[in-house]
Amino acid sequence: KFYTINTNNYIEDLQAPDWVEVITDVEDLGDPIRSSRKDKFLCPFADEDSVYVDASKVHLLNDRFRQLSENILSKDHLFVMQHPHEYTYLEECAEYVQNGWVDQHTLYRYTCEIKNVGYDFGKHFSPLCTILWRKAGMQRFNQEWWKWYQRGGVRDQLSFSTALQMT
Repeated sequence: KFYTINTNNYIEDLQAPDWVEVITDVEDLGDPIRSSRKDKFLCPFADEDSVYVDASKVHLLNDRFRQLSENILSKDHLFVMQHPHEYTYLEECAEYVQNGWVDQHTLYRYTCEIKNVGYDFGKHFSPLCTILWRKAGMQRFNQEWWKWYQRGGVRDQLSFSTALQMT
């Protein structure tokens, strides 16, 4: 299942191939970014193989991408590309604060919490979460990702890395 989320049709003329499910109606969680991320993280198609593609990228999808995705899903339970900047944990936090996405107090609490559950900062993985390939049955990862996301602000990379280590 290929899907994207175009909350309230924020991309007016979304050019998604007909084999991509476009979710436009999402639960209002009081923050438009957080609202748009819930279905990304928890995956409404968790009982089947799925490929999430950020709505800003669906215009790039074609049959070759579809074939490549089927190949990836035949081999891996979860596949995500590494962010091209390969941020360390500290660099990721600095970007969050510098851009005003998350305040330093929230990040400090988050960092203390993940340290207490055994997060290995030396093994931090910097994901590029615009495309996610998941096999059916990834509910534990999805739940962990959503849980940590709710603690660490509106960006999804730190919580993804945390969920990856925790599962």
